[in-house]
Amino acid sequence: MIKPIISMSIVLLTGMMSETMAACATDSANSQYTQVIGAAALSSLLSGRTVCAMANGEQWQEYHSPSADLIDYKKGPNDPVDPSELVGTWTTVGSTAANSKAIYDYDASTFSYKVWQNGTPPNATYDFCNATTIITNAQLVTGSNGCP
Repeated sequence: MIKPIISMSIVLLTGMMSETMAACATDSANSQYTQVIGAAALSSLLSGRTVCAMANGEQWQEYHSPSADLIDYKKGPNDPVDPSELVGTWTTVGSTAANSKAIYDYDASTFSYKVWQNGTPPNATYDFCNATTIITNAQLVTGSNGCP
């Protein structure tokens, strides 16, 4: 049986399209966005943080542990009904705008995304983009915490 988070991730990763797609197409297409370039910069941005996004009315919140585990925060590690759960792994690759990506491995499915920043931390939002999918306005929360 496919775990709910995997199903939700597949829906999120394949179904979210937005009119801000141009922000992911090229750095110059929308000057308010800046691509995060280089494996080290991506790792520094994501490691130890929870990525928060909305998909089809459901909250998506995945903690990027420094050990490369990808954890669905759900209602937290101590919740008796819906505790946090390991759902896959993550890594970063690249050194140029063309090849800098965050890679997510969920059991049988792997997805890679370029990451674009809009604004200045801590108030920045992020778009995760590949050739077919855009996850817009994601927020980063420090630590393994629930999303706002």
